[in-house]
Amino acid sequence: MTPLRREWHELRFGGDLVWSDDRYRLRDYKLRKTRHRNGRETYPGSIHPSVQHFVDARLLQDDDPKYLNTLRAKAEAEEWPLFEHPDGGKVSENYVSQVWSAEFGTGAHICRSVVYDIVFAISEDATRAGMLLNDHTSRQARVKYTGDQAKAAAMAAASAELDGIMEAFVDDG
Repeated sequence: MTPLRREWHELRFGGDLVWSDDRYRLRDYKLRKTRHRNGRETYPGSIHPSVQHFVDARLLQDDDPKYLNTLRAKAEAEEWPLFEHPDGGKVSENYVSQVWSAEFGTGAHICRSVVYDIVFAISEDATRAGMLLNDHTSRQARVKYTGDQAKAAAMAAASAELDGIMEAFVDDG
């Protein structure tokens, strides 16, 4: 799933989040703190199908799943909020991260670290893709969020690859 941001308590169906091609997708979304920077692109995030049932549950509440398409259309037309307090009220700016912290013992920012740790172990190109996933534009952010374990694993893999190359070179020589 796309790593959450502090301001995502304001996301609304229809305005920000739309159902398209069998997936919930962000539409024309830019982070509040960077939306006015020159060259800033809209964020093309989406919710992975394996977890979109949580969004569906927000729409369905206790209704029968046969009403899901109707409720999606109604939510988009009326711009329902994605996040709603259990009492039906508007959530605060910190609500999403507070729920995350209560469930997992850490704030939602850990998602960005997880993304970087996974893609860093794949390749440098994948790490650049991780920057896009995390909506980061600077190398500093990538360095900050990539954990020491991922760096050590990548170094070990590179060292093993280099050892194999050197052994092949020595064996041929």
